[in-house]
Amino acid sequence: MVIFFLDRLALSSFGLAMAVNEFSAAVDDPCLVARRSDPALITRMNLRPIGLWQALTDRRRVWHIDDMFAPFCLSMTLLGLLLGRHVVICPHGMLDRWALRTRRFRTKLAILSLINITARVGKLYIHALNPQEARKARLLLSHARQINTVPNAIPRDILESRSTLAGHSPTGPQLVIGCMSRIARKKNQIALVDLAAGLRQMRPEVFALCEFRIDGAVEDETYVAEIVDAIAKANLGGQIRLGGPVSFEKRGEVLASYDVFFFPSKSEGMPYVVLEAMALGRLPLVSSTSSSGFVAGYGGLVYRDIDEAIALLPASREALEARAPDTARFIADYGPGHFAAFLEDCTMRAA
Repeated sequence: MVIFFLDRLALSSFGLAMAVNEFSAAVDDPCLVARRSDPALITRMNLRPIGLWQALTDRRRVWHIDDMFAPFCLSMTLLGLLLGRHVVICPHGMLDRWALRTRRFRTKLAILSLINITARVGKLYIHALNPQEARKARLLLSHARQINTVPNAIPRDILESRSTLAGHSPTGPQLVIGCMSRIARKKNQIALVDLAAGLRQMRPEVFALCEFRIDGAVEDETYVAEIVDAIAKANLGGQIRLGGPVSFEKRGEVLASYDVFFFPSKSEGMPYVVLEAMALGRLPLVSSTSSSGFVAGYGGLVYRDIDEAIALLPASREALEARAPDTARFIADYGPGHFAAFLEDCTMRAA
């Protein structure tokens, strides 16, 4: 175990050493935010990239670390705690079903243990995405000063472009059922093939109205080949289209072009893409394993198996419009205000 911890520390140090070239931090008053210097991620939080040295010498007492399992973010978490900063972390996918199934839990458990030990020295605050994560955090990060359940917020750029994106919504009798995320086994896009095949058999009149799309960058080429093979075997080549990668700037347009947003993921923390689809008024049809059950309170659809998903699909555009999600109430509940208030509370504690 000691050797494993030393190995994690070495990886963490390597991540910090590489940070100058591959990562940056970003400032958002009242806290400093550390995350990959990806324009997409920076845009989500309306941040300004800065250099590593500027981040380390920043006077802000609160550091918000976005991805605690990435080497750089782990480095910044440990360094912030050792420097006495008030460190806020979000334990995305902390020992979720997928991590347990793929045996990645050993690495994650070691990282969590290392952070918990370091939290004895510093001041750790947990931003859990759901009650399940909060319960795990109380057990595995027991030295945290505070554990709050605060949902992710709808990205600002999506909120600001809602009126513009309304023009991309489908209008004809054809119903577009789309699935957008990186194409990987965990995201379970092959379920869309099962949905289409089952719909053709059980509700042929609805199937005749539907077009199916899988959009997103390829993460697993082998899995893509399996999807293509499944489409061919089911003779669905004319109904299911693989759309390819979607740039961050275009993701809103793609989501707005769907009627139903199908999200069959096997494991999530709280997926931004579901928040974005809801904010754009798309009807979500999400799996019970995707940690997206919150949509049910706003008219979204949650299914446990493909047969249930098939039964839940609206039969026509009129039926779809009759069960449109309560977008206004959803935006009020999942706008940026709640998370901003949480960070402000952490900042006041650090004053």
